[in-house]
Amino acid sequence: MPWKNRNSYGFTRDSIHANAPARSGVYGLFAQQWVYIGEADDIRARLLGHLAGDDECVARHRPNGFVFETWPASLRAARRQELVQEFQPLCLERAPVHPATTSPATEGV
Repeated sequence: MPWKNRNSYGFTRDSIHANAPARSGVYGLFAQQWVYIGEADDIRARLLGHLAGDDECVARHRPNGFVFETWPASLRAARRQELVQEFQPLCLERAPVHPATTSPATEGV
């Protein structure tokens, strides 16, 4: 099943701020191929994290675009799995979810 949101955007700080919602959902990063498909409580914050280089595999493949779909937290993982199976991204997510407000000081509390 293709992306429900058929719009794609440039993977730049300005584009992320202008287009990515600060809402729950799934997102994909691409260059010549699908680089990464993930899920997050806050799509915008997660994309900015990727842009800052927080994932070595993503950084190595240098995505230049992104897409997203908003989904409630209860449905995100299933939708992400559908997209991963269909598009076979180069980098697979190691952690199931990336909350927007996690810091080392609050982890494990």
